[in-house]
Amino acid sequence: MTETLHRINRPLNPELAENTSIKLIGLGGVGSIIARYLSIFLASFSLNLRLVLIDGDSFEPGNASRMLFSGYGNKAAVLRAELLPQFSDSHLALIAVQEFVTISNVARLIHNGDIVFLAVDNHATRKLVSDFCRTTLEDINLISGGNDGIGLDAYHRETRGTYGNCQIYMRRAGQDISPSLTRYH
Repeated sequence: MTETLHRINRPLNPELAENTSIKLIGLGGVGSIIARYLSIFLASFSLNLRLVLIDGDSFEPGNASRMLFSGYGNKAAVLRAELLPQFSDSHLALIAVQEFVTISNVARLIHNGDIVFLAVDNHATRKLVSDFCRTTLEDINLISGGNDGIGLDAYHRETRGTYGNCQIYMRRAGQDISPSLTRYH
């Protein structure tokens, strides 16, 4: 029993390779929170790491009731400007990509060996990224979480959505280690 408790209580010792790129796609209610805490976590490694913030949308006054942001404008640019002073003495590079992920740019944005956090609020983007990773990349960690489908749809009907979900898709040497994000959805 003591050995089991020791294994449960031991600290988490994650390993990241020097120059790893971590991509965070979607910087709304969930993604903007992830960006802040992920930055702190990544800076703690004291390694040369890149956190790439990707979103084509903008912070607007109507977002203030559900998102924390320091100014208006493109979400990736605003968050980068907000975080940069806190990490200027670290080895963490913060990069803003002011684009939505589309079929025409996904290959430019996501590469083998990346760790991708997907915090989007729509299944179309989730499917695009999942399918790209599954059919194109040999090695990828894709972590998806979000609150999609909550609220009124285009026809002003209340939608139930997922009310929060988290899925992890891993691929090593061209083999799926876990099911893709779209396998059951």
